[in-house]
Amino acid sequence: IGDVRLLTPALAFQGFDAPADFMEERSFLGNPFTLDGKTIDITGENIQVGESTLLEQNNPQLQKQVTNLEVIATPRGSPLIKLEITPTNANNDFVAGLRAVDFEITDNGIPVRALMESNKQTLRILFLYDTSGSMPKYYQGEYINNFASTLQKELDAIYPSLIVEKEKAESYHFNALLKASQRDYDLVVYLQDGCNNDAYLPENEIIYKSGPPAVILNVKDSKNANIANYHIMAEATNGVVIEANDVDNTVIAIKKYLTDKKPSPYIFTYYNAEITKEHEVVVHLDSKRLSAKDDYEVIDTVNYPVVENLIGLYLSVTINNRETKRVLAGWDPVLNKNIEPNFDHFKELRNTMLGGAIISFEGEGPTISAALSDVLKYRLSTKNWMEPFLDNDLEKAKKALQTEGSLMYNSLFVPLMAPLEGAVTKNTFTFASGIRIAILKNRLGVDQKTTSISFDYLPTSHYTSLAATKETAFKTTLQKTAQLALREKAYFKENTFSLLENKDLLNSKLAYDTSWVRETIPKENPDNPFWNALVYTNDNTYKIFDECATHKAYWQIHSTTGELYGILANGTGGGENSIISQLLSIENVITLYKELLSKAGYGLATGIVITYLATLVKLYGIVSVVVATMDATGMDDSIKAALAELACNIGKDILFNFNNPALGAVGKLDMYLGIMGAGGVIKC
Repeated sequence: IGDVRLLTPALAFQGFDAPADFMEERSFLGNPFTLDGKTIDITGENIQVGESTLLEQNNPQLQKQVTNLEVIATPRGSPLIKLEITPTNANNDFVAGLRAVDFEITDNGIPVRALMESNKQTLRILFLYDTSGSMPKYYQGEYINNFASTLQKELDAIYPSLIVEKEKAESYHFNALLKASQRDYDLVVYLQDGCNNDAYLPENEIIYKSGPPAVILNVKDSKNANIANYHIMAEATNGVVIEANDVDNTVIAIKKYLTDKKPSPYIFTYYNAEITKEHEVVVHLDSKRLSAKDDYEVIDTVNYPVVENLIGLYLSVTINNRETKRVLAGWDPVLNKNIEPNFDHFKELRNTMLGGAIISFEGEGPTISAALSDVLKYRLSTKNWMEPFLDNDLEKAKKALQTEGSLMYNSLFVPLMAPLEGAVTKNTFTFASGIRIAILKNRLGVDQKTTSISFDYLPTSHYTSLAATKETAFKTTLQKTAQLALREKAYFKENTFSLLENKDLLNSKLAYDTSWVRETIPKENPDNPFWNALVYTNDNTYKIFDECATHKAYWQIHSTTGELYGILANGTGGGENSIISQLLSIENVITLYKELLSKAGYGLATGIVITYLATLVKLYGIVSVVVATMDATGMDDSIKAALAELACNIGKDILFNFNNPALGAVGKLDMYLGIMGAGGVIKC
């Protein structure tokens, strides 16, 4: 699952009593996109991947024209792998226009589903230019645009398919080049004056070498005091230094450098999360009539800032010109202001996208009977396709699923979105003047320590109270909306109430008046942007928080109405512990099983059987993870029984294929099988 790179965004509108066509009209299915930010547009005549348009094959026998095949495999930073494939004919000419399905690709013997990003000769150039005041005038302002246009015009004559992207660069040239080395270009052209605010770090060499070559343009002359930096950059990237104090001659020199640089017409990319250091890629064409292979070594870039990866998932809800923002996953522009986006942000975003989210919209809130009715409708929505599936009538199940689908829900919404208790009293009336919105979010723990479910009340309800005085109305709203925080406390271990319980509290007004942030949180502290925003943002609310800043949870109280929300640092109230323990239990079983294998001492034939059984354990582990992270309570009893039977059968197979000493492991295996209520191995 760590190899997943391509996702399709879907926003499904759901109403329990709404007809299918009504829901379809209000649902959205977008173009697929990669986790490194490329959109696959399939709406036009030709498929477009990012900036590249794929040629449509007109000749079904085109692959028969290929007589030679070459491949170059390049790791572009974990986990992206780039393949440059060059098929040529008997005249040694490129054969363009082949389809992705014409190629078969394996990595260490395992088939991979690579994305074809180009099937024609395309040169991609990144043009970086220094914007400092020390640059010559003929490389400032409009002169830069003129230079870029002239360069593109001259190269268009050589490369009919050319992409030139122009970007500014500050005077941290080694850092800018390091980031460029992690991007998807064939060449970097870097125009600069050598006045540098950073230095070359030898530990980054592997990143520089894995990227495109760089043409370093020295805008001064060979006597430039910083000439050594130019040559270090060129050598690090397998590039070249060109003196650029004459614009026309510079363009000619770049053209000359590119004379022998023929880009490959076929670019394939894929993710490979396999931690094995050495890899062999084999490419087959025309039913394996032709083959080519290349080796590469995995580059670990986990500790480097990410460059071409999605790093944040953000939600914006606007109602009556009032905007509410949430960071659903990844890099937070406020909380992480002083932190470069990194691979952990990428993994959190990916895992949240894999887990998905449900957004609930309510008025005052459904009654308990109405909410339970929704739960029943949700559970029964699987009936028409699940029953034939269990009867092994796959065709009928498929038809029912395609025509009727099934609803999505989580029973946590029943208590969490219920109306406020005691909203109407003899002297007061508390109500939501806006729409109530909540988000229930799943984040899978792929390559991370935790899998979590989180819940978030968005501050869109605008609770207010009618009472004899404004003071009474404020106090009443504060007391009634505190129920929401207590509900979060009841269902999630990590919540604002628990984090701030027994803490010395401080309010944002007093913190503002006493310069608390300046005195307590120094500027170099990574949390400084968070506390600055909390104390100094004027959004008509009071914030109450831990005076020692031990936790970044806080109470938010509307200064006019008294509406209260408990807010965590990531904007949600949620919990992780119960799911962590379940996932750890599954991992324990797989680890246990490997230990049993190592002590068994069986031969090759039995080893094949054992490998198959290990696969069954992992498959059941995956099923358990899905159930744990989605909603096990929504499963029909027949499905639970089927999973329990499967668990028992796997347990028996595992135990009966080992000698008696292995039975000492029954206790741990029993714990594992009990996760889904399967009962102990002996009880099966």
